[in-house]
Amino acid sequence: DSIPYQLRQTTATGTNWGTAAGSTLAQSSPGTGTAGTKYTVFAVVPTIPAATLPDNYKDTVTLTVSY
Repeated sequence: DSIPYQLRQTTATGTNWGTAAGSTLAQSSPGTGTAGTKYTVFAVVPTIPAATLPDNYKDTVTLTVSY
């Protein structure tokens, strides 16, 4: 089984970061030269399909940083 989800940029109702493998959305930073810029990503499950069995579900999200 799988559960469809969305990654959101700012809040659970914020900008969607894509719904398919390979989806992209740029996030910029002022580039102050100091380490430690943090970005929070929200995972949202809009609707769970009725036939979904209770279980532990996991996924891997890959982040690419370009500078």
